[in-house]
Amino acid sequence: KGKVYLKDTQAKGNINISSTETEIGEKLISENKINIENKKLLNKGKIIANKDVAVKGNVENNKLIFTNKDLNVEGDLKNTANIQTKNDIKINGKNIENTGLIVADKKININSDNINNTNKLVAKDTLDINNKILTNSGKIYSGNKTKIVNQKINNLGDITSSG
Repeated sequence: KGKVYLKDTQAKGNINISSTETEIGEKLISENKINIENKKLLNKGKIIANKDVAVKGNVENNKLIFTNKDLNVEGDLKNTANIQTKNDIKINGKNIENTGLIVADKKININSDNINNTNKLVAKDTLDINNKILTNSGKIYSGNKTKIVNQKINNLGDITSSG
């Protein structure tokens, strides 16, 4: 269980990674599922799966995470680029920092202590946030319903719902 560096990895089946640290160089592509269990994932390339992507551990995304199904993150998330799913996004972590774009074609569910959003957090259906402190200077949007349960909101941006 050391550090794993993957530059250009593709598979027809599932990709399962268990390490202390994982770094994606150019791409990690699966025609099925991607499961990563580590303390820290650094994505400098593209993580793309036809089915679910699941990460246990902290995630730093600097380029693209895309799945045709669901994305589940059990850890802190720092997103400076693009995260997109055709289904749902679930994030359970202490700190969520988004300076990029996070989009789910269906639902986003976030449970955390702190969320700092300076760009776009978009759920085309339902957005459910349960946290202590939400700081937003970007745009938080849902196409159907938005539910935010927290102790403090610092909002200098837009929080909108079409539902």
